[in-house]
Amino acid sequence: MIQTTVSFIVDELNDYIRLRFNTDDDKVILSSISNLDGSPAIKEENKIIATLVGIEQERMINAGSQFATGGGSFAKSNPPIFLNLFILFSTSFPGNLTTEALRFIGVVIGFFQGKNVFTPENSPNLDSSIEKLVFNIYNTTFQEQNHLWAALGAKYVPSVLYKVKMISIDESLMLSFVSPISDITDAEPEVRKNATNPPKTATE
Repeated sequence: MIQTTVSFIVDELNDYIRLRFNTDDDKVILSSISNLDGSPAIKEENKIIATLVGIEQERMINAGSQFATGGGSFAKSNPPIFLNLFILFSTSFPGNLTTEALRFIGVVIGFFQGKNVFTPENSPNLDSSIEKLVFNIYNTTFQEQNHLWAALGAKYVPSVLYKVKMISIDESLMLSFVSPISDITDAEPEVRKNATNPPKTATE
């Protein structure tokens, strides 16, 4: 689901840029910033790089265990996990094209300003299992920004960080099956004994 979400938004951005600039070129690519050895992950220039830089669990939603019925029994499963994604859009332009890099970061911001909520209704290409995606700029301090780029193993370039809410992960694995008690005879012997011979009270 995570890969589906990030790939979807890259495709949406590319469609937007192709229409706006009347081009067949895919300007946005999904990639890391640098390789493990510190070398640039992308050799191509004049691109916008979309990078997943963080995942967090959405704590505001407290979903309890789920129960489903079937064949006269109850099946218990863990609740779905709701995730927020952090996607960094950075530029890969030659040093002498800094103004062009800023231009395309503005294009990304303009795209999400015009449409920051994606649903299957307004985005036919969105996976039908995703109820809603909400994009908002995630503001960082200069210190947080420095830590982020150091962790990415790269030097800062014009970029913008978005927080995406919410991705639901639900494998629907059944943990246990419980048969319903439809009659007192289905209960354990001790339960039946207590039910048919309740303990006497002090007044009896």
